[in-house]
Amino acid sequence: KKVLERYPRSGKLLRCYGSFLENVRNDFKGAQRSYNEAVKQGSSGDGLLGMDFNFTGQAGKPDMLASMNINEDAVVIINAEGTLLMVSQGVQALYGWSKSELEGQNVSVLMPPPFNQRHQGYLQKYV
Repeated sequence: KKVLERYPRSGKLLRCYGSFLENVRNDFKGAQRSYNEAVKQGSSGDGLLGMDFNFTGQAGKPDMLASMNINEDAVVIINAEGTLLMVSQGVQALYGWSKSELEGQNVSVLMPPPFNQRHQGYLQKYV
């Protein structure tokens, strides 16, 4: 929701949030509001979801992500299988693990039971 507040005019982000509300939270009215706003805003490609991820950086990571240095917010980026591709310094500080310990692991290592066991099913429904 913080990202949505930061990029309120991103049609793609609004659609993603609508899908989250619909499929995870079962909030169909909220999802419809988000979808309607996405239609109003269009898919202008602004914000994070509109960025062109150029995979020429280190270890096959996009250049933009390889230079991530976020101290305050805990930010993770995962792929469709739930593998942690990038973790911010905020995540490292929060959990007390290094980048090398986290990257390559499944995102469920960051979740307490029973959510860590359910998360793969959520990903399969969402992606």
